[in-house]
Formats: sequence, C-alpha cells, structure tokens
Amino acid sequence: MEEIYVNVEENKSVASRPSTNQTGPRSSERRFHGAVVLCLGLLSVFLLAGLIGLGVHYSNDIRGLTEERDLLNANLTETTEELNRLQSLSKQ
Repeated sequence: MEEIYVNVEENKSVASRPSTNQTGPRSSERRFHGAVVLCLGLLSVFLLAGLIGLGVHYSNDIRGLTEERDLLNANLTETTEELNRLQSLSKQ
C-alpha cells in the first residue's frame, strides 16, 4: 500500500513541471509579436517624418508661388497703367 502512495507523489512532481513544448511556441510568438510591433512602430515613424517633410516642402512651394503671383500682379498693374496713359495720349 505504501508503494502506491510513493508512486503517486512521483507522478505529481512530474505532472507539476511545465512542459518545454508549451513555453517554446509562446516565446517564439512573443518574439514574432514584438518584431511586428517594432516594424509597425518604425513604419509609423517614417510615415510621420515623410508627411512632415512633404508639408514643409509644399509650404515652401506655396510661399514661392505667392511671391511670384504678387510680382506678376504688380507688373500687370504697372502695364495696365502705362496702357491707359498711352491710350489717353493717343486720344488727344
């Protein structure tokens, strides 16, 4: 009878140990998920940097085009005034 209880205790100690097969996939899944999170984080950072770069680039383009438009409007105003002056001289 005593031998039966000794065997039961041995079986409990064997059964209470974690299996290496169960921790293996979990650790590889954690590594995989960690790699995915890292890649997505880097992708987000690069996309944000790209958007900021594009915003700065187009802001500079708009500023340059606005200055060019103002110069063209000033030139058009001067040319229109000169045309009006010449037309008034030709009528006299």
